[in-house]
Amino acid sequence: MMALDSSVYISCSTGEIGVDVRAVAHPADSENVLRELGWYASWDYPRADKELQKRIAAWLEGRAPSAVSRSDR
Repeated sequence: MMALDSSVYISCSTGEIGVDVRAVAHPADSENVLRELGWYASWDYPRADKELQKRIAAWLEGRAPSAVSRSDR
């Protein structure tokens, strides 16, 4: 999930013995979050949420140039 203003990214999933939760402030500044979102946007899996993948790809493409990580340059 992403806050409407893109200020917070939250990811939740079930783990082997509980629930895994991550919350990241300013996700456009996190190389790990950007990498995970890029992976999901390009994931070729029949049951993947195609609309969500399109939205993630659009958000990644629309980031401000100052938010590009060093490894993306």
